[in-house]
Amino acid sequence: MKLNFSAKIALFFILASQTLMVLGWVLPFMTIKASASMLFFDTEVLDETRSILGTISDLFRNGYTLPAALLTLFGIIVPNVKVSGYVYQLFVKKPNSVLVWLFQFLNKWAMADVFAVSILIAFLVAGSFSGKDIRFQAELHNGFYFFAAYVILGGIAGWFVNLAKPSDKA
Repeated sequence: MKLNFSAKIALFFILASQTLMVLGWVLPFMTIKASASMLFFDTEVLDETRSILGTISDLFRNGYTLPAALLTLFGIIVPNVKVSGYVYQLFVKKPNSVLVWLFQFLNKWAMADVFAVSILIAFLVAGSFSGKDIRFQAELHNGFYFFAAYVILGGIAGWFVNLAKPSDKA
């Protein structure tokens, strides 16, 4: 099977974005620290570093099913289905129009990846901040930057998939 230049570039960006996505899932995403003023002393009450997968697991374990399900859907399932659609469109000579429509529909949810991460950050911050006497500090780690790079490269991959002409794909 011979791929044209756009298809080869798309495949490169697909593989690169998938690698970055997995790194974004498993590497530490952020650290949240909280300290409280008690009498004349500052006491650290929270110091947690989390990955996306670790947070999803903790959310399910602690009964926060909806946020965990949303993170799983938009941070793991939709991106993988979207990438599967890209690969399908590159390697199938005459793609099924219904499947192509479905993949294009899911591609419109690409920003949901960012939404899922926003939910994660908001949940962590809201969970660690309980009053005006508590100060918190959030620090982003490599997992955040790898996930952000995945979103960007995934968009570029989609652009190159669309550039690859159907008659030249296989």
